[in-house]
Amino acid sequence: MKADAPPPPGTRPSLTVFFPCFNEEENVERQTLEVDRVLRGITDDYEVVIVDDGSTDRTGEIADRLARENPRVRVIRHPHNLGYGNALKSGFHGARKDLVLYTDGDCQFDIRDVRKLLPLMREGVDMVVGYRADRQDRPLRKFVSRVYNRIIRLVFGLRVRDIDCAFKLFRRSVFDRIEIRSERFLIDTEILVRAKRAGLTIVEAGVAHLPRTRGKSTVSPRDVFRTLRELALLWLHIFRVNWKKLIAASLVSAAFIILFARRIDYHGFTSAIRAADRRLIWLGLAAYGASFWFRSLRWRVLLLPARRFRIGELFSGIVVGFMANNVLPVRMGELVRAYDFGRVHRFSKSQTFATIVVERLLDGLTLILILALILMAVSFRPIVNRIFVLGIFIFFSLFVMLFYLVAGKVLGRDTGIYRRVETLAERYLKAEARTAVDSFIRGLEVLLAERLVLAAAALSLLVWSAEAGMYWCFIRAFRLELPRYAPFFILGIVNLGLIVPSIGYVGTFVWFCTLALLQLAAVDPALAAGYAIALHLTQYVPVTVLGIVFFLRHNFDVVRARDDGRAAAPGVGA
Repeated sequence: MKADAPPPPGTRPSLTVFFPCFNEEENVERQTLEVDRVLRGITDDYEVVIVDDGSTDRTGEIADRLARENPRVRVIRHPHNLGYGNALKSGFHGARKDLVLYTDGDCQFDIRDVRKLLPLMREGVDMVVGYRADRQDRPLRKFVSRVYNRIIRLVFGLRVRDIDCAFKLFRRSVFDRIEIRSERFLIDTEILVRAKRAGLTIVEAGVAHLPRTRGKSTVSPRDVFRTLRELALLWLHIFRVNWKKLIAASLVSAAFIILFARRIDYHGFTSAIRAADRRLIWLGLAAYGASFWFRSLRWRVLLLPARRFRIGELFSGIVVGFMANNVLPVRMGELVRAYDFGRVHRFSKSQTFATIVVERLLDGLTLILILALILMAVSFRPIVNRIFVLGIFIFFSLFVMLFYLVAGKVLGRDTGIYRRVETLAERYLKAEARTAVDSFIRGLEVLLAERLVLAAAALSLLVWSAEAGMYWCFIRAFRLELPRYAPFFILGIVNLGLIVPSIGYVGTFVWFCTLALLQLAAVDPALAAGYAIALHLTQYVPVTVLGIVFFLRHNFDVVRARDDGRAAAPGVGA
């Protein structure tokens, strides 16, 4: 069959082809005529749409003439340049046919390759995306694109070879199922990420890429920074970061920073940090690492009713959660940890999250027990008692609620909490969401296994004893004269105080840490500040860096596993 021969009868598609143009007066006519010529050989139900994105040259004038001469050509015009993403969104929203293909207006793609994509748009396939088999761009641009594609594959687990290839075929109905926000060059990434999360089927096909012979690229260095900004916003939106919570947490952090900083002698503060014993700080970091090993053992115990996991798998999952807590507001890391672990190990995310909630419950009850033993022997200012009472109220209320919830489900008891949850789920949630609720309750069943709960409680004591060892090492490193119970007291006040929402515990950690120190002895505020800052940074930086490494590796492993599993069916995407 010749390249431009018509397809067999009965297979003629309903097709829109559009391309955005910004100052492409040298290319727009050639591109339009070539698209029209190729589509005439494929179907009689087609349209060619030129999206003029506020061109300041003769692009709009030429496009209008082409539309007057050919009724199958339409022009969508922006009054001024709105950016590549907005141009594509205008094309998608303005398409009238069942299938929509977009390409660029610079004539760098061979429109005849639409014949490669159409046969792949079989039943059950939502989009066919091209990848440039032999990219004809400058080496620097190819290198930047390769790095960008790698980052997106790792961060979002997206299995697509050439994310920003401007030759993609969609069912028009796709854009009824996904919402696109990007206004510039991130739009290709956002479409594919949202399609993947919506469960849409993506197929890939190699397409030719041609060198640009006319006109010049309008991509500028500023677009790199704009894309990075949009990428960060997309990541926050994908992980459901609520902007109101983000702003509120930022304000809380700022308030605590101001409270902490307003009375600090900065000369004494920096002198205290320089004088600290580095060997003891490293020893403290080792004790902190041991606490993560105990956390991994505890999580393994809580997951035993469902599955047995290796300690290394659990360790990396916990570190990812701590990393996300350090960079996201209001303990969003717990959700990120459940999502990441469940996706990597193909385990219920809701059930995973339930075991994390049980972990936090055990943490809170252990800290309350530690503080209760100290408060029975020593008197402190009223603010300490208020923190202690708040901790009792929160964690014992949580324990009662979770216990009666799981008892109503597993033991068949007619508890009011379970009955209320069941009623709300049936009334307001879809079947998939109700399944997630059932899975969450199933993850709480460990609360009814006495031996496992006792083992997890004992490991909680080891977790916090190891972390208290870190606090003790820093006390010695800063040569503070404090009572023997001081590490546990500071530990309890700080971690109960971290219930207050903030960004990465910035502000809250050092404020509560300094507060606890000043309750114990007449410590120089500058020395207390140095202790608190050094302790927070030692907990924050290594875990955050390691968590990012684990998170990227998890995404790489998922992508590689999918690649291996689908090797027999090349082209199948996310």
